[in-house]
Amino acid sequence: MALSTNTTNRYSSQRLINLTNPDLPTATSVDSARLGYACDDVESEFLSVVGRAYDENASTAAQDINVAVEGVISKLMMRASGGESSRMAHEDYLEKLKNLRKRVVPKSTSMLTPTAEDRDTGQTVRPLFDRAKFDKFVPGHPRANDR
Repeated sequence: MALSTNTTNRYSSQRLINLTNPDLPTATSVDSARLGYACDDVESEFLSVVGRAYDENASTAAQDINVAVEGVISKLMMRASGGESSRMAHEDYLEKLKNLRKRVVPKSTSMLTPTAEDRDTGQTVRPLFDRAKFDKFVPGHPRANDR
C-alpha cells in the first residue's frame, strides 16, 4: 500500500479535502497531486533523517507508517495554514522521525568483532592495535622520539 493510501485510510475524506484544497472551500474531492507531493516530501525526509528508505513491508512497518502518515498530515497543515498548531505538529513529526532513527540498528556482514563501548566512563574505546604502535607517526607525540 502506498503512503497516500495509508493516509487516506487513516483520515477522513473531509479532513483531507480541507487540507489538500486550502484555497478552495467549495472543493469536493481530495487534491491527489498535493497529497502525492506531501507523501514524496515525507519519503525523502525519511531517507535523509532516518538513513533508510520508507518501507512499509519491513519488520518496522507499523512504526514507519505511523510516523510517515503523521508527517504527511503535518506537511499538509503547514501548507494549508502555517499557524502555531501546524508548526507544533510538524515539530512533533520531526522529533518522532529522529527517534525512529535511534531505533535503527546497523547491520554488518563483517567477520570482525566490534569493540564494546564503555558508556560508564565516557572514554573512547579503541582496539588494541590502535594504541602505542601509531605513536611514532603522530608528530610531536612524547613517545615519538623514543624509537
